[in-house]
Amino acid sequence: MDEANRHISIDSFSLHYGDTDYDGVEFLRDRLDAEKRKALFAEAKAKGYTNFEDPSRRKKYTLICHENRSVLSERDEYTIVERKDETHGLGILGI
Repeated sequence: MDEANRHISIDSFSLHYGDTDYDGVEFLRDRLDAEKRKALFAEAKAKGYTNFEDPSRRKKYTLICHENRSVLSERDEYTIVERKDETHGLGILGI
């Protein structure tokens, strides 16, 4: 996973992503309808994150919500990262 050094706004959601995560951004922005996209962001906000998959590219992603507690901004920040495997980087045994 690379640094989330890029930023885009999708439906007024502030989304950060790394160079290798752009396919997930395209999936959210271009291939999901607005209601499904809104539901993903809402679930990420409620749980702190949500997992989803782009079935056409067979890639898995996590959308992470970073609640903004700043007085200056009421918008939460989100980060999208591609998941490479089901162990979530926990090592070969998943422990």
